[in-house]
Amino acid sequence: MSIFQILSPDFRNELPDDDRLAFGMIVERATDWLADRLKEVDETERASWQAYESAQLSVMNVVIASAKHYQIEPFAKMIVPRRDKFDSNDFVEFQTELDHYLIQIMLDNTMRLRRDTAAIDSKSREKIRDYLNVLKKAIDDAEMSEAKRSALRSKLSQFEAELDKSRVPIFMLARILLEVVSLTANVVALAESPTFHKIVSNTFQAVAVVKAEDDGNRQLPPTEPPKALLPPRPVEERRRGSATTEGYDLNDDIPF
Repeated sequence: MSIFQILSPDFRNELPDDDRLAFGMIVERATDWLADRLKEVDETERASWQAYESAQLSVMNVVIASAKHYQIEPFAKMIVPRRDKFDSNDFVEFQTELDHYLIQIMLDNTMRLRRDTAAIDSKSREKIRDYLNVLKKAIDDAEMSEAKRSALRSKLSQFEAELDKSRVPIFMLARILLEVVSLTANVVALAESPTFHKIVSNTFQAVAVVKAEDDGNRQLPPTEPPKALLPPRPVEERRRGSATTEGYDLNDDIPF
């Protein structure tokens, strides 16, 4: 079924706790899935186009249901149309409004995400890399199963990949370090090693210093709640022209 192709278990497991971020990821995933369905359309076959319209309705269903879950207005108040009352024109109107709100969400998310990242100078980056090299050697030298060693090395590789970004995700780095500590809990050679824990602590501290310096340089304003999303057109005009909003003319026979 299409909705399970869009929201696969692996994808759902990767969704962040932040409601707006998660909603944006779902919309992006659904849009990419629909683009793939468009490639399969045979314009000479009516049935092929009808299948694509059904895919458009599936995307609308996913977006509206997700908006209800995450309480993203105005989409949380929308109603999914019946298939026999739906065609591509309805989806175009829906997509137009969705794009307008999504731009606002993406820009707001970008501002908020920058609070969780930091620019890092080459000296600090190399210092943290030196710590990682010590951790790698400790992991390679310690007695443990190869599966455990592979998992730990994978975490450090993930840490390095994040460290290579122009703005490093501070809380992601901290989470990875915590996962490393958790994975070594049953590895006696590491769990009881003062040196290993000292290096982990030094890495945490180096990451924290990078974040503090970046915040000081940018002089961030106090954290504020997400801004309210604004409609693409005045309410009265939306009532006249849109079949996807709460203000749709109820005299029409489309069941919104």
